[in-house]
Amino acid sequence: MDSSIFLITAILIAITVVPFVLMGRNGKKKKKQFLSSLEALAKQHKSKISQCEFGGEFAIGLDETSNYIFFYQKNEDMERRQDIDLSEIMDCQLVKTKKTVRNGNGSGKQEELDKLELSFSCIAQNKPNKRIEFYNSDQSAPLSGELELMDKWSKIINARLSVN
Repeated sequence: MDSSIFLITAILIAITVVPFVLMGRNGKKKKKQFLSSLEALAKQHKSKISQCEFGGEFAIGLDETSNYIFFYQKNEDMERRQDIDLSEIMDCQLVKTKKTVRNGNGSGKQEELDKLELSFSCIAQNKPNKRIEFYNSDQSAPLSGELELMDKWSKIINARLSVN
C-alpha cells in the first residue's frame, strides 16, 4: 500500500513539475537564439552587445562603444532586424498609439493600446525619424511588460544621447 501511494505521489509531482521545466528550457533556448541574432546584427557593424534585454518576441541591445542600438523581433508571422546609429540621433521618445474598440456587448467603446514604438529623431533635418515597433496589437502576443521595458530603454538611450 505504501509503495503505491509513493508511486502515485511521484507521478502527480512529475505531471505538475515537468511543464514548468519544459517552459523554462524553451524560454532559455529562445533567449539564446534572440541573443545570437542580435550579436550577428551587431557583428555586421563591427559592434558588440554590451547591454541587452528580452521581451516576449524581441530583444534589444546596445553597444556602448560604437553607440548603436540593435533590435531583433520574431514571431510566427515575421522576423525583423533593425540597427540605429545613435550618433545620428537627437532624441528618443516612447510612442503609444491607441485605438478605440467596441465593448464585447456593443454598448460602449473603450481605448486600448494598438502600437508601442520607440521613435528616434534624427539630427539631420532632411532625414526621416526612425522607429522601432515593439508591439502591434494585430501581430503581437498580448502585452507582458513591454511598456515598462520600453520606458526603461527610452531613458537609457536618452541618457546616452545627452552625454554625446
